[in-house]
Amino acid sequence: MDLKVTLNGTTYTAPAPMMREFKQYIKFLRTAARKREEGQEAVEEEFAFIACLFQDKAVTPEALDSADFATGEQLLNGYSQWLAQYMPKQTAKNGVSR
Repeated sequence: MDLKVTLNGTTYTAPAPMMREFKQYIKFLRTAARKREEGQEAVEEEFAFIACLFQDKAVTPEALDSADFATGEQLLNGYSQWLAQYMPKQTAKNGVSR
């Protein structure tokens, strides 16, 4: 599964995430949890995280703001599935993969 976005006629594909994106993901999750506790949403932070996944200076939160509604919905619903493919499988206590 690829994570793609088209902005101003150019299609960008996110490369496989590296440790820096994993760190950003942890930061985003913590910020979102804190904001939920305060009764707020972390929409801006979520799209900033999505933008960082593309590792391209042309894909910024501001650039994503100019994308159409369907693209925003697609990114919002697709990035976690895309990330999941890079997460290690759970292993049972005896060391056998599930």
